[in-house]
Amino acid sequence: MWLAAALLLILALHGVLRLIISKTSSGEWHKTYLYTLPVRVWHWLNALCFILLLVSGIAMHFTQGELATWADLHNITGLTLCAVWLLFIVVNLLGNGHHYVVKLNGLPGRLLRQTRYYLFGIFRREAHPEHPSAQSKFNPLQQLGYIGVMYLLVPLLIITGLLMLYPENTPDRVFGLPGKQLVAYTHYLLAAVSLLFLLVHLYLCTTGDSLAALLKGMIDGYHRHKSNNGKSQ
Repeated sequence: MWLAAALLLILALHGVLRLIISKTSSGEWHKTYLYTLPVRVWHWLNALCFILLLVSGIAMHFTQGELATWADLHNITGLTLCAVWLLFIVVNLLGNGHHYVVKLNGLPGRLLRQTRYYLFGIFRREAHPEHPSAQSKFNPLQQLGYIGVMYLLVPLLIITGLLMLYPENTPDRVFGLPGKQLVAYTHYLLAAVSLLFLLVHLYLCTTGDSLAALLKGMIDGYHRHKSNNGKSQ
């Protein structure tokens, strides 16, 4: 919770600086259809599962009321997340997967440029280092982050969650430690990382050419950006 509070403070300060320093950009809006209906359906189902799991998980630890209600919600949502993650794999196998293939050539430089943009360039309305396109929807920081979340964090969340739901399948000892305890602590740690990721993800949704541009794109499928004198911002 302290980490989440510290991260919220950092994001809030970053947002306030954006509002104070940045000038209102001018230019013509352009729209590119990038997010297909299956991708958008998966995205919102995944987001809903994340939020319900976090809320019900926290409630189970701190609630003074009926624990069974929160436990049932958590278990049902967890099983739903299993299906949603399988949908993610299917959607990627059907053509969306190339956006998660990392181009190693020039990667350190691209990561440095993207980091500099978020730390400094965004305050001065500098041109975005990499605009989403049909070939690559993600900048390198997003790409590595989403790969880590969807191909590592979520599968581990699902595995540890299923082992907690069906504890009879948990080994008595794992790496010489009590199996159930290790699984539980791992699940809690992954949940904490998920919360931090969600906070950053929600904030980054406001970093388009308008506060709502990126959010609108995940609703209707069109990525929106402005150009000024023929140059993309």
